Amino acid sequence: QRDRSLAELIAHRRAESERAMEYEDATNLFRVDLKASGPVGLLIMGDPHIDSAGCDFRMLESHLALAAKHAEYVFAGNIGDLQDNWIGRLERLYAESTTNSRETWRLVEWMMRGCGVKWTWLCRGNHDLWSGRSDPLDWIAKSAGVGVDQPHGMRIGFRHPNGSETRMHARHDFKGNSIYNPLHSLKREVLHGHRDHILVAGHRHIGADARDVNGDGMPFVMVRVSGYKVADSYRLEIGAHVKPLHPSAMIIVDPDEPDTSNGRVWCAPTVEDGIDYLTWKRERFNSRPRAKAKPKRRK
Repeated sequence: QRDRSLAELIAHRRAESERAMEYEDATNLFRVDLKASGPVGLLIMGDPHIDSAGCDFRMLESHLALAAKHAEYVFAGNIGDLQDNWIGRLERLYAESTTNSRETWRLVEWMMRGCGVKWTWLCRGNHDLWSGRSDPLDWIAKSAGVGVDQPHGMRIGFRHPNGSETRMHARHDFKGNSIYNPLHSLKREVLHGHRDHILVAGHRHIGADARDVNGDGMPFVMVRVSGYKVADSYRLEIGAHVKPLHPSAMIIVDPDEPDTSNGRVWCAPTVEDGIDYLTWKRERFNSRPRAKAKPKRRK
């Protein structure tokens, strides 16, 4: 017969249900083991839109080079929208593009595989997901060895060699909006969702950061990265204001500080300042006297 028997169908539904629930549990919090002891940096790269004429390409190159140079203790992730990837009624905007689709994929592959950055995570944005099935980004990310690759967002627990864990909730954007506060949706997540050390988002091409303390007495940092699309005809069309704070953001993490310390996690003013401070902080960490290993007793 063409259709499965009822027994086969029920067995199939059991297996599918179990698989879906197992996946839900497994993806609630990804854990990434960091090898670097002491202070580390988390580079949150804003929306690149790498094929857009309005992308500040020199700044993008500079930040990628910094991440590659300090890869031993700077762990990079991308908040999504690697390219414009126009679809539907927005395909008309391809008429304004000076980079064709084949060239765009070469640029995306260079950023993910060829620029020297080892991507710890990739959060795919709406522009990335518009590719639908048979997305070239699937094999590009896989061949690049991206650690955690998820649509929309993910939570990651970075486990440090000293046994502590830094939790980050990254989404292309969080639910909720306010014309008065660009971080409204991130604060909303803290009140009604998980309580993590770091919350980061992109999508809206505006930047902001703030600190607060949750109900458990743990300071946390909220950051919205503005990305690299600094010249934007759509922004002019809707009359939005320029807020280019944090094209990318550098989060400084000191795992030796307790969760109640203001020095546990914080956002540097710029990526460059964050690298400079982190380099100094690691030099100080590495110069500390280490406890000598006790000699083994002879039996």
